[in-house]
Amino acid sequence: MRRRMRKAAFLFGGFMLFLTLFAACQKVPEGIIAPGKMEDILYDSYVGDAISESELGARYGDKARTYYLISVLKKYDVSRQEYDSSLHWYMGNLSLYSKIYDRVIIRLKKEQSKRELEAGNQKRAGLSPAGDSVDVWCQNKTALFTDVSAFRTFFSEIRFDENYFPGDTVRFHANIKSFKLSGKQMPKMVLTFIYTNDSSYTVSHCIRESGPVQLAYVTDSVTRIDKIVAGFYQNQQGTMLVDSIKLIRFHKKK
Repeated sequence: MRRRMRKAAFLFGGFMLFLTLFAACQKVPEGIIAPGKMEDILYDSYVGDAISESELGARYGDKARTYYLISVLKKYDVSRQEYDSSLHWYMGNLSLYSKIYDRVIIRLKKEQSKRELEAGNQKRAGLSPAGDSVDVWCQNKTALFTDVSAFRTFFSEIRFDENYFPGDTVRFHANIKSFKLSGKQMPKMVLTFIYTNDSSYTVSHCIRESGPVQLAYVTDSVTRIDKIVAGFYQNQQGTMLVDSIKLIRFHKKK
């Protein structure tokens, strides 16, 4: 009896090994999105879902998620039909899909842990990061702009503390993707400095196409800054995806 059980277990193990090797060697048909690309699309889509479930996105629910998905597909130059047919194919090949899904979950957990750690460190310290050159942007690195009113602006207010000095240089970086807007009024990237004496200074840049954008400003070497307001806005129809947002503060070289 034991011999039969061992033989059955051996045969079952061999069968499972065969299925594993078969799945590993399985080729994706022509017209189906490659596994690596599909992983990136799913990852960005899940990030979009998380953003769309924020306080503002909750007002628009499925419409917000649809905007994010469309923007992600444009980012990877994939049609909705190609995405739907590829997702259907992967769902019919669960061994391969589960591997992709597992990698996506690992990436999402790493990103979540990273953001929780950054937020926790900043909250515990009560100060901005120290150092001669640091990224002080404390919100999402990605933002989607649409003709829905809740998704037309994205700003962050950063208050200066003891880690900032008069004469610091501030550079506002971002990468514009999926730029598809119609209208005469171009979207703007804005950087406003508010000094402790209530004076202010604003620099801005009109966004006309996809690609990297940047604003830079050297702060007053005498008057201290109270806070910076940095962000984007657009008031026309269409969509614009912004990612890789950074606000770098540089101390003046001695």
